[in-house]
Amino acid sequence: FKQLHGDLPHPDIANGLGNLGAAYGRLEDRSNAIDCYKQSLAMFKQIHRDLPHPDIINVLNNLGETYIILGNYNLGIEYRQQYLAMFRGLYG
Repeated sequence: FKQLHGDLPHPDIANGLGNLGAAYGRLEDRSNAIDCYKQSLAMFKQIHRDLPHPDIINVLNNLGETYIILGNYNLGIEYRQQYLAMFRGLYG
């Protein structure tokens, strides 16, 4: 895949990173889950130019949930607030 697209952001890679984050989460490896989610979020933001999009909303929600599970409620709430603001901007 990289041979075809180089280092350009691609939705399949961003989705794959999100799926990898979910797998790490199921293994209770929250640090690697957060790392994957953040990479996924950064790539989706590039792809969608920071405009509201369901892909970004999903990753924000996953990050919020993961931080809440870790007991970092402030950061969890911050990501959840971003999620909610973008959700409202997209769906009204």
